[in-house]
Amino acid sequence: MFLLTLTSCKSFKESIPVERPENLNPMTNELQQIADWSVNEFELPGVQIGFMKRGENPVIVSSGNFDFAHKKTYIENHHSFRIGSTTKMFVAALFCRFAEEGKLELNDTLAKWLPDYPQASNITISDLLNHTSGIDESLFKNVGFVLKSMLNHKKRWDPLEIVDVF
Repeated sequence: MFLLTLTSCKSFKESIPVERPENLNPMTNELQQIADWSVNEFELPGVQIGFMKRGENPVIVSSGNFDFAHKKTYIENHHSFRIGSTTKMFVAALFCRFAEEGKLELNDTLAKWLPDYPQASNITISDLLNHTSGIDESLFKNVGFVLKSMLNHKKRWDPLEIVDVF
């Protein structure tokens, strides 16, 4: 099993990839070429690609820059990005895998895990995955939470901290 992620943002400004060492292994070199090509072909300001295989160290490559006006701040492998809604597909795939393994049923209700959550007995995992649960996205209406999240973008949130916001 492996995980491949690609993050970028769209811009119509020319972007020049940062120069790279020539002693990259073949997999890293190929991914770097894809990243550099993507930046130029799709006119992206920058891109970062990560590849992870079980039992091996992750491979990360970056190309392009953060500084659109002066093109002096290159994206490097240690930089992090907010991936926002991209996580939805990973969560959905994980829940489908759990269902295949018999660890849960997609028709299980939220009450099985969060019995005190309002209307938990009426909301299924399938409802959550299809965005049809009726749960309002009040998380983003909570100004305090949004500010805390933005000011501390590397914080790893405990799931119960997020549930408490609702």
